[in-house]
Amino acid sequence: MFSTDIQEWYEDGQPEGERFVLGSTGPVLQGLGALESDIYINGDKVSTILQQHPEMTIREIQRIPEILEDPVLVLKSKGTGKRGSNSRLVLFGSIKAQNGQPVMSVLDLRPTENGFLLDDMQKVNSTYTKKNPDRFVSDSEVLYADEKRTIPLLRHFGLTIASRELLRKGSMGSISY
Repeated sequence: MFSTDIQEWYEDGQPEGERFVLGSTGPVLQGLGALESDIYINGDKVSTILQQHPEMTIREIQRIPEILEDPVLVLKSKGTGKRGSNSRLVLFGSIKAQNGQPVMSVLDLRPTENGFLLDDMQKVNSTYTKKNPDRFVSDSEVLYADEKRTIPLLRHFGLTIASRELLRKGSMGSISY
């Protein structure tokens, strides 16, 4: 189980080269068109997150599967990969970091490792809290918004007027590979 494995890795001094399976593609992501497959995160990335984002502790890292399984808000990432295409999603869940801000995870549906495309797995590229989340969310394409939890999340970001599109329940977009 991810939570136990990552805790043991953390207590062992975060040895390099580890890879952790977080679970598999949940119903929300599948409803958007994501293929069902395992989702992983590299231990080296977790070490970087813990160093660069003091608001993130091993407790928040252990809860990443909750964000993936039951997201509040799914956005299309604006960044592009080395191939010039974008296969990443940004997911906000109901998990809060030590600074009280909602934790977001960046999921790559078609990750590459050492120059090779991985067709059979998806990867969490990063997870942390976002500076200026109000602007980030306002400028992003929304693919999914949970009917009951999105408005409180947007209010937490300081957004007082919700877009009519966000009030529609469920999926609003789809993933294309």
